[in-house]
Amino acid sequence: FNRDGKKAFDVPNDISVVGYENNKLFKIKENTGKVDEMGSPIGKDGLMDIKGNIVVSPKYEEIMLESYNEGMIPFTEDGEKWGYINEKGEVIIAPQYSRPMSGSVSIELKGKSVYLGPGCFVNGLAVVQLDSPGAFSKHSEISKITNGAGVVDKKGNYIIQPKYENLKLVDNKYCYETEYTWGFINKDGKMLSEFDKEKGISVDKDFKNGISLISKVDLNGETIYGLINDKNKIVLDCEYQEISINDGKTPINKIKQNDRYGYVDNKGKIIVKPQYTYGSDFFDDGYAHVIDESGHHFIVDKNGKVIVDNKDLTEINGIEKAE
Repeated sequence: FNRDGKKAFDVPNDISVVGYENNKLFKIKENTGKVDEMGSPIGKDGLMDIKGNIVVSPKYEEIMLESYNEGMIPFTEDGEKWGYINEKGEVIIAPQYSRPMSGSVSIELKGKSVYLGPGCFVNGLAVVQLDSPGAFSKHSEISKITNGAGVVDKKGNYIIQPKYENLKLVDNKYCYETEYTWGFINKDGKMLSEFDKEKGISVDKDFKNGISLISKVDLNGETIYGLINDKNKIVLDCEYQEISINDGKTPINKIKQNDRYGYVDNKGKIIVKPQYTYGSDFFDDGYAHVIDESGHHFIVDKNGKVIVDNKDLTEINGIEKAE
């Protein structure tokens, strides 16, 4: 049926529709009468367009329609080696990559944030994974490794050789990982920054607004946190119980130290020293709600200035008083 509730086309009895992506294609399966433990039909995969025309008859072991972007769709014939077909079902890159392929990303598409699955093409490039990477060099510039994660173009040419333990697209750069190091490279494979895993500091590679969490274990066995930027510079030392990175319109991050909350900017400058028993994340309008030890409520701005002071306030901007 279409959005008006009118019948668009009939689905043949020998297939089932199991997925829909990009307002263009349906994923279909042959009806074998068998289902898996989740109740999903078991059978070969194919593709159908929005007019009900079968573009690819159900003949592939799997088609990864959630990774469909820029006209490229991952597929496998045997469940082991993966390649790419186009929207017409034509094989563009023959099956040769292993699964799971690296590269699940969230991108802006027509003004909306869209999640794309593993192996998706973004700006003409895709992260792919060959078989087991094996041993990795301590120095990432040694490039004689032929099994691992790399980046290919739409012709299957390697733009970045498959020599990494892992690769992930982050803010138009690629975050790479080897056994001893990790860092960033650009789309041409040029080194942008490199981090040494052996320094006892762990890094969350999910960068937001150019910064990410770092952590280490203190002498008491507790995990403490800091911040690092994507230029390989620690902007905030590991001294805090918690850090909440704000990836909204106000890049002010909440910190917790000695059970008190404060705020720091993306350069590591303390905006508000940890002093409040409660602190919200900063809202997109540039303000945050805090509570002091006496239970008094305040609104602070992005410069740390108190702009609303009301000891009896029980609700601010729709936020109920914290217990």
